[in-house]
Amino acid sequence: MKSNSNAVGHGAYRDIENLGSRTWEARALRQSEENLFSAIPYPSPQERKLIRRAAVNAVRCALAEPPILKGSAARTLERDYLTWSRKLRQDLIKLGLRRRPVLS
Repeated sequence: MKSNSNAVGHGAYRDIENLGSRTWEARALRQSEENLFSAIPYPSPQERKLIRRAAVNAVRCALAEPPILKGSAARTLERDYLTWSRKLRQDLIKLGLRRRPVLS
């Protein structure tokens, strides 16, 4: 049987918001959300939506990074990664989370 050379192996385009609860992507999504909820006490409904969106973009970025770092990613994945990471940064800024200086 011939393998599909066009197959997508990274999963960055999966429907991350509707994953089964036992996949590692779903666990990563929950962990991202928990981290953001712990950073923002008593979030408003609007902040909850931003937290969810930021967590989804964080997981998408995590899925896209390995093929990009290996050099095996398509240009579209690289372009989409830049979009997702920009949206993640913008959502974190909207939530009031800023980059902290590194303490040495």
